[in-house]
Amino acid sequence: MEAYLWSFLLSINFLQVCWLIGYKNFYFLNKSIFLTCYLIIFIVVTLSYRHINLFGFLILFIFIENCFIYQRFRKWSMVAFFYLLKNALMILSWLFTWHLFHFFWRNNYLDSHLHDTFKPVVLLLQQLLLFTLIQLCLWLNNKYSILTSISQLQKKYTLLSIFSQIILLLLNILKRENRIEMDYESYFYLTFILLALSAVFSFTVYLISHYYQQQQQIYYLSKKSLEESNKVSLAHEFQHDYRNILLSLNTYLSQNNIEQARAYLTSITNYSSSLTSENFVSQISIVNILPVQGLLINFFEQCKKNNIAVYFSANQQLSELDISIDLIDFIRCLSILLDNAVEASLGKNSASIHVTFEKKKQRLVVEVSNPYEGELILSNVLKKNFTTKKNHQGKGLYIFTKLLKQYEDAHYSFKQDNDAFIAMFSLPKNS
Repeated sequence: MEAYLWSFLLSINFLQVCWLIGYKNFYFLNKSIFLTCYLIIFIVVTLSYRHINLFGFLILFIFIENCFIYQRFRKWSMVAFFYLLKNALMILSWLFTWHLFHFFWRNNYLDSHLHDTFKPVVLLLQQLLLFTLIQLCLWLNNKYSILTSISQLQKKYTLLSIFSQIILLLLNILKRENRIEMDYESYFYLTFILLALSAVFSFTVYLISHYYQQQQQIYYLSKKSLEESNKVSLAHEFQHDYRNILLSLNTYLSQNNIEQARAYLTSITNYSSSLTSENFVSQISIVNILPVQGLLINFFEQCKKNNIAVYFSANQQLSELDISIDLIDFIRCLSILLDNAVEASLGKNSASIHVTFEKKKQRLVVEVSNPYEGELILSNVLKKNFTTKKNHQGKGLYIFTKLLKQYEDAHYSFKQDNDAFIAMFSLPKNS
């Protein structure tokens, strides 16, 4: 196959992967448009100057795409996972169409007339097979939440990810040279090695991420079990002394010592507050999304450590199906609001934070309210480097708005109600 035609078809493959897998999952609309423009310019130049080998510009495209993915996730494991996935899909689509067809022709299983006749059909089949494989991957991701699992990894596996990408790139270059030299035996060996490497890396990363999610779930359940156990133990102790407590209170009342009875009743109320108040693990169990539960647990523990009262409410059970934007972006948005609320409440007496999840008929509304002193000027709050806190870069709400602007039907608002700052964002419910 001519070099210009090969580059043209690879560009079309990259466009498919860019919009069907990359867009929203790995990078945003502006990045997708930039990559598309790059490929269109590359296609025009390739078809105009057919005698020039421009394959290096496709390698530059891969580098730019990887930079966009790293810019979003700050994890090389996500970059490597995307690169290996894209590489595996393209290898499979070419292997069972053009490469197999070309191999039969080179070994005289097909004559030249059949080769020339079916060549356009085979090349079209390659594009269709790639599209089918991408749809299969998207279906598997929706069913098993593979991307979400991998993105939640705590360790970044930087060296392993970069090393695997370098090895993959070198093997691809070597495979291309074997194809040009018609060394099909080496070519198919390298193809098998590339597919095996991609499969092993992707499956290993998924297993690690799945293990991490299981550990999170175990931690959540053990935390809930421990809190319930402590609560039952305190209840048993309180039950043992309950009769004596009431007798003591009755003594004050029988002697008409109303003030002492009130003070004693207040002490009883304070003593039993740990038994009557609902623990936070039980409260957030209504949010049936493990990564969000982990975020809320960390938030509650932070507030407890800093003596900040938290009021959490959700009017209905929540699941991932209720979130119409990327789960990672949802977690980042919620995390920014919770972090800002905690920082604004530090050092304030009787500070309280209100967190509300409300499922309405058509939308999911998330609201976070925290103490705020002074006059709120929205134009300042949304500036990139604006902050009222020392040693802070002031990028939280700027990033928050930037994330939500990527989604056409996502809304957000900020307002001041007396001495409270209220931040809200809402999403359309999945149909």
